[in-house]
Amino acid sequence: MFDLLAYREAGRGSERFVKGLHSSVCRGWVRKWYLPMTMRDQYLTKAAEFQARALCEPNQMNRFHFESLAKEYSQLAELATKIDLIEGALARQSANA
Repeated sequence: MFDLLAYREAGRGSERFVKGLHSSVCRGWVRKWYLPMTMRDQYLTKAAEFQARALCEPNQMNRFHFESLAKEYSQLAELATKIDLIEGALARQSANA
């Protein structure tokens, strides 16, 4: 792999080249290796986001609401896991029938 920072330091023309190269490389990588996030992952990401907001929030009432949202998204993540397990079991059962 080459050093992108070295190309950026070379000048504006090469910076434009690097940005184009970077975006095409990333698009190719995403097409080949990207797996979509599960609902559990999405809920856990939201829970972490709200927990981080709660830690940074100076207002106590807003902090309470962010902590509450984080807790609820964590619970949704647990439910999504259970739903995925049930759907997988049902799919296996119907495949065997």
